[in-house]
Amino acid sequence: MKDNEKNIDKFLKELKDLLNKYDAHICFDCNDSSDLYGLSGEQIAIYMTDEKVFYASGYSLNKSDL
Repeated sequence: MKDNEKNIDKFLKELKDLLNKYDAHICFDCNDSSDLYGLSGEQIAIYMTDEKVFYASGYSLNKSDL
């Protein structure tokens, strides 16, 4: 296994452990007024026990967003 593959496996395990620990999930979200004709308020959101606790505008979440 290459070093990069080991890092990916480690990252995914740590992320899974954090999501499990805090009963959290990460998803794509948008405003309620969005419909089939267009989206508004696009964001990546982090939820803990079904409560939105953080969001980053747009379609990605980077360390600088945190």
